[in-house]
Amino acid sequence: MPIWGFLLLAVIVGPILGIIGLYIGSALLHLTGRWIGGTASRQHLRTAIAWAMIPNIFAIPIILLMLLIFVWFESNNVQGTMFFAVSLIIIGISMIILGFWSMIILLKCVGEVQGFSAWKALGNSILAFLIVFVPIFLVMIFVIFVFSGNLT
Repeated sequence: MPIWGFLLLAVIVGPILGIIGLYIGSALLHLTGRWIGGTASRQHLRTAIAWAMIPNIFAIPIILLMLLIFVWFESNNVQGTMFFAVSLIIIGISMIILGFWSMIILLKCVGEVQGFSAWKALGNSILAFLIVFVPIFLVMIFVIFVFSGNLT
């Protein structure tokens, strides 16, 4: 995909998926939070999730830098250089740090609005994740068995 197509896709599809994720995430956190004594409304949980996404603002220039590095190295056919490897490592570490920062903000904010500690907010988040992940995982296992011929 050309770089302009990737950027156009990110600018159009990214915000739409972000808003959808915000509403789905808040609904799941609301549901699972109620199971463990949470008191937050969906609106407060949407706000908590939105605040946790602030580190993504800092990820945008890093992602753009990564794209520029990939395009430059690909056009000059020098992917095996030390600079390329070091650039990828620095970008990767930066993205991991921003991801942890975002997760800590999420847990603190969810804990605050639910009336939990950050650790209980982690449990709330894990339960919300499992509600989505477990059915998808089970369907994938079923499909794998059906198409591999091992389900008889």
